[in-house]
Amino acid sequence: MKKTYESPELRVEPFDVENVITASSANPIQNVLDTVGDFMENMIDMFGSLGQ
Repeated sequence: MKKTYESPELRVEPFDVENVITASSANPIQNVLDTVGDFMENMIDMFGSLGQ
């Protein structure tokens, strides 16, 4: 039995540069990773200080 596949249609739509809105902000995933990393460092420091 021969299989047939349909090709997707490619549409290219031009746009003007004035239509693009940009904003700068920190990467939200990086913010979460930084927060978790800081929390883990604080926990390690806390448990490390218990043994002293």
